[in-house]
Amino acid sequence: MNDSEERLNDPLRPLFLQIKAEDEAAEALPASFREEALRRMRKAAAARRRRSEAMGLLAVTVASAGIMALAVVALLKADLLPTAGWKVPEPPEGLAFYACVGGLTLLLLLADCVIRRRVMHD
Repeated sequence: MNDSEERLNDPLRPLFLQIKAEDEAAEALPASFREEALRRMRKAAAARRRRSEAMGLLAVTVASAGIMALAVVALLKADLLPTAGWKVPEPPEGLAFYACVGGLTLLLLLADCVIRRRVMHD
């Protein structure tokens, strides 16, 4: 038998042709497939970063609020805050101070969030 006749009569020939056809079909991806896949991956990574950043900011906010509450409770327990002269209609003497401290804390948290976003995106 001739070598070419053996190739034609080979029982595995249709399988090899099928594999070759499948490989050619797999290579026929759209031209924008790679760009689309990279865009989806970048979008998912950005969403993970935003979620992580939001959770970090939430954790810092909760921790700061807890620390401030514990500080106020500790100062009240130690009788270091002026509580004897407090009346319901008029604000306590230290309210402005505590409001300033709380406002500055929130301002610092906001600045931290803005700086982190700019650093992460640049």
